[in-house]
Amino acid sequence: MTRKPNVILISTDQQRGDCIGAEGRGVRTPNLDRIGRAGVRFSRCITPHPMCQAARASILTGKLPYSHGVRDNGRDLDEALAAAGLGGTFGKAGYATHFIGKAHLSSQQTFAPTGRPECYKSAGDFAPDWRGSYMGFDDVQLMLRPHHHTQWYAPPEALHYEYWLDLHGGGQARWDRAKDRLTPDTAHFQAWRSALEAPWHSSPWIGDRAIEMIENKDDRPLMA
Repeated sequence: MTRKPNVILISTDQQRGDCIGAEGRGVRTPNLDRIGRAGVRFSRCITPHPMCQAARASILTGKLPYSHGVRDNGRDLDEALAAAGLGGTFGKAGYATHFIGKAHLSSQQTFAPTGRPECYKSAGDFAPDWRGSYMGFDDVQLMLRPHHHTQWYAPPEALHYEYWLDLHGGGQARWDRAKDRLTPDTAHFQAWRSALEAPWHSSPWIGDRAIEMIENKDDRPLMA
């Protein structure tokens, strides 16, 4: 019997395709370059939508925005449609399915609770040890807040990363450092040299959770 391969899909947010060292633009991305050399690079790949929530929904479902309904940020992906997508399909094939990091498949700031974990007004309905399922993935470890100039919401308006930061990193005091700009200033609203110490940023947190996932996997093939 052919052994099923493990599948790990790594996605970044707000990163232009040419912001990779392999594209020759002088950006230092040695690890991404190494992955590219060892695999296949799709240099003609074009996103189906310029907004992140719609693009993620297309990756998850394999459908264009006019089919899955997420035509812009602020439109929630239908959970049944998501469950029939990437995570659910791999799950039915015998894979252990995981989602780690920023999902942003549901609206975060709403006027009323939506019943979804990514909604600030509903996050408190999910216990700190809640791990899914969500959008077709059996095990999830999510973050609710982007590293923009956003205010701190104390738990229970939090998900896994925020609970971790509150418990181990000082919560709001640490979060506020993320918004402090170091010199020289970039003069861009969502791109600045943050005073947040690297170990407390969401990126290494995601990496550490992914390592734990791989080290603790069972006999099933892995999809994350």
